[in-house]
Amino acid sequence: MKTTTNRGKPIGQRYEDVEFDSGSPGMFQVVRMEPTAYAEYKRTGEFPDGTMFALSFYTAETDVPPNQAGFVMGDSHGIEIHLRSSERFESGSGFFNFGMGDTGQLIPAPNACTTCHAEHAETDMVFTQFYPVIRD
Repeated sequence: MKTTTNRGKPIGQRYEDVEFDSGSPGMFQVVRMEPTAYAEYKRTGEFPDGTMFALSFYTAETDVPPNQAGFVMGDSHGIEIHLRSSERFESGSGFFNFGMGDTGQLIPAPNACTTCHAEHAETDMVFTQFYPVIRD
């Protein structure tokens, strides 16, 4: 996915019921998807089979000159892939953890990802409600 479109950059987003700590907000989560899949979704309202979302994690840093306030993205801490494929996955979605390597490992279903996406994602197991560029 060398050519991607940026879907969003949440910071501190959690799926557990924990209090947000503004002094230590957690990781930036950068969500990208392949441009032709995005164009097809915007045209039809459905994610075509084969749509791939890349979720990259970056530390939140404050002491990076010339930054004077707020958070900027620091070091990468891995990538996860969400692949939409009705042929490969009973739920229509598979999740892969790449960590810091080049080879991803399928996270066997059922797992926390598939369960949460099935229960809470707004569209086809995708959290479109979090990303205005997809939602609007």
